[in-house]
Parts: sequence; structure tokens; C-alpha cells
Amino acid sequence: MIREHENLIKETVRLYKHLYRMQEKADKIFGSCCGSPLLDPFWQLFDKYVELVEANIGDEYRMLSWYIIENECGKVDLSAWLHGKSIDVQTVDDLIKAIDEFSQIEE
Repeated sequence: MIREHENLIKETVRLYKHLYRMQEKADKIFGSCCGSPLLDPFWQLFDKYVELVEANIGDEYRMLSWYIIENECGKVDLSAWLHGKSIDVQTVDDLIKAIDEFSQIEE
């Protein structure tokens, strides 16, 4: 079911990585720009974009946000837990599987 949104999810992760690289470059040039007027509007816009993507794909548990921010796009090697069920999420494909499986769990 969620596979139909695979390209949208992958593009969202790609956009995040691009924005993060922009942040790193700006930090090297200007010092820390986190929370500054220089890039903060882009991060705010990206956050709203992710919320819209999550709503569009039916990601009611906000797994996409979790994957990008807390799991650092799989670098942290975290597992997603919901109602005692765990799924390792290291790749976008793992994320898609987790979103799909968690959307089928009844509370």
C-alpha cells in the first residue's frame, strides 16, 4: 500500500540531505547558523513539507520525521517500536516497510 509513495519518501529524504549539506556549508562560512534567519526559514518550510508528506502517505505515527531527525536517515541504527512490535530501520526501504506494517496495527 505504501509502496505507491516510495518515490515521494525517497525524494523527501534526498531533500533533507541536501538541506543538511547546505547547513554544514553555511556553518563553515558564517559559523553556526542553526536557528539563524539565514537558513531557519528553509528548515521551517521543510518541516511543514514533511508533515504534508506524512499526511499524504498515511504516516499517522510520523515515522518519516522520526527516520530523518532521530534516526539520522538510518545512521543511528534505531529500531521503530509500536505496541511491542519492533522493526530495524536503517534504509528508506526499511522505513517504507515500517510505515506499511505499523499502519496495519490496530490499537
